[in-house]
Amino acid sequence: MLSRTRLWLVLCGAAPLLLLVGRLLPAEGVGLAFRLAGAAGCILLLPGACFVRIIGAPRNVGTALAAAFAWSLMLVFAVFAFLFAVSGTLGLGVGVLGGTMALAFAASLRAALRPFGWDDVRAALGLSVVGAALAGLLWWSTGTIGGSLGPTVSDALFHLARIRKLDEAGALTSIGVVNDLAGAHIHPGYAFPLWHGALALVTRLAGVDPELVILYLPAILVPLALLLAYGAGATLFGSWAGGIATAAGQVALVAFARDGVGWLQFLAQPGGAARLLLIPGALALAFAYLEERNRAVLASLAAAAFVLAVVHPTYIVFVVLPLIGFLFARAILSDPPETRAILAGLGAILVPAGLFLVWLAQFAGDTGTRPPVRFTMQVETVEAGLRLRPDQLAFGGGIKVAALFVVPLALLAARQRWAAYVLGGTAVLSVVALVPPAFEHFADAISLSQAVRLAGFLPLPFALAGAAVLAARLGLVGAAAALAGAAGFQLAYGPGATGAGWAMWLAALGSTCGLAVFGLLSSPVLDTRSAARWTVIAAAALTLPVAIAGLGRLERWGEPDPYGLTPGLESALDEDVPPLGIVLAPSVTSYRLAGAAPVRIVVAPPGHVAFNTEEDYHARSRAARRFFLESGASPAERAQTLRRYSVGWVVVDKSRGVPSLPSGLELEYEDGRYALYRVEKEAA
Repeated sequence: MLSRTRLWLVLCGAAPLLLLVGRLLPAEGVGLAFRLAGAAGCILLLPGACFVRIIGAPRNVGTALAAAFAWSLMLVFAVFAFLFAVSGTLGLGVGVLGGTMALAFAASLRAALRPFGWDDVRAALGLSVVGAALAGLLWWSTGTIGGSLGPTVSDALFHLARIRKLDEAGALTSIGVVNDLAGAHIHPGYAFPLWHGALALVTRLAGVDPELVILYLPAILVPLALLLAYGAGATLFGSWAGGIATAAGQVALVAFARDGVGWLQFLAQPGGAARLLLIPGALALAFAYLEERNRAVLASLAAAAFVLAVVHPTYIVFVVLPLIGFLFARAILSDPPETRAILAGLGAILVPAGLFLVWLAQFAGDTGTRPPVRFTMQVETVEAGLRLRPDQLAFGGGIKVAALFVVPLALLAARQRWAAYVLGGTAVLSVVALVPPAFEHFADAISLSQAVRLAGFLPLPFALAGAAVLAARLGLVGAAAALAGAAGFQLAYGPGATGAGWAMWLAALGSTCGLAVFGLLSSPVLDTRSAARWTVIAAAALTLPVAIAGLGRLERWGEPDPYGLTPGLESALDEDVPPLGIVLAPSVTSYRLAGAAPVRIVVAPPGHVAFNTEEDYHARSRAARRFFLESGASPAERAQTLRRYSVGWVVVDKSRGVPSLPSGLELEYEDGRYALYRVEKEAA
């Protein structure tokens, strides 16, 4: 048996050793996987793990990982705040991070290593194996930026452009160094590039191109996503079996129900990381504080809330609202000390997140509710105003309908924590989504484009896990009923769930009305500790039909990008265009240019750009369209566009026609499709 100190040395040495082996191998296949896994471990887990050992780790593996992940990102935030203050480079950031981590590691050797229970460790190891299998499927299915969605509809190039600028632009003079558009304001959604910065550090340590990080790091992060969901479930349910059931529900809803891998392919993007890593981690720590009442856990929760607010500010709302519902449910059904602990947890979330949001307010524009032209599928108009469509809230396949259907079953165990969270969280989010005045105020606060995402944050993984817990009490009969029910819903609704608005209404009314009624009555307190194995079996039964259906639809995106850049043009960009140089090109070409080189662009496709205002974006779009596509535009008009946006370089896509260019443009590179011109100072 290893001593605890030696075990700690082994755990801390695993990621650097994996990185070293990967750097000795070519950056492809196994070598690339080793590089990314080692670099991700060194950046996203190891620094925080040392600090967590010093202050005291939570009691289960998943929650300890959540704390390590949160504190690692806190350190990354501090490093980049320092770099922006002194105009440092990413190399300096690597040195500062490494030195800080070395000090934390030395201090951690003197701290006690809290042992985890064997059942907990065994469950975490089992989920790691499952996560590795899913990672292999995701790795295989990854062909181009954007995964199965393809490069033309993915935000991946937008995020790749920001990572590349941090990695290749040199001195990081301000947070605006990552801006994609020339002359643009700070993007309020990603004002401080914390997640982009973390991936830039992973890129530098791994010694690979940032595009490979965007493409393949999601597969590396899949096991971590499962373990964080496990931590949230194990803490809320008070058992390792509940943790496995929650992780199974999470994977069923976000991956299997969406053509096999679904949201997992976006784990390297801020939205995917926030939804599948940071939010489960924050919930795990919030539930752990209720169990342990430990100040170290409360501090870790505050760190998790802060980094979530930085990575994706609006998503902090989707953590707070269900917890407020949880607070109300426990206030009705529990004792005062429990509600006071929940209030303390909410305070630990709201204070640090609120401080960041106060700073962020300087970059925020008008988020008021606009006519839902882009969101007619998600939003409907009723007499009282706007609300989310119940059918779309239930969209997500048979497993989504099944999860909504079982929400009212939590009333059978309403005095347990997991049931209170499922019922309270569903009730609050349902009111916000379906009551027009509530939804309109919500959309005003966080923007309509963010408000329509509410359906993805219903506590449905916990509802499915709770259904497995209840089914486990019936043993084989319960598992068979779970399998039959899941198969029935899957056959009835297939990959979509249109027409299942009734399920959303059932969950909404069952949770709200049920809490009101059960607050006046006594409800059963079910002991599920002896049914742990049957809980896992029932969870597998609920997941099996959607897993078979989803993995059967899994395919690799192998189609070429119709607007892709040629290798010659990419080389010319690297050799000729300086970092942060301003390039004018057609919209779809510009989007790819920003991902391929650390340049700024004039315009990009709508939805993949951080524009100042809608008027500014439309002006840029008209200028680019007139420059490249309208034969009636004169050379003088085109020269005016170059001056207006301080353009230094022009890329022409000859497949869309060759415009009459103004004088003062010198051809630097040309192939069968693209031409790169340098704008002389006289022309600019």
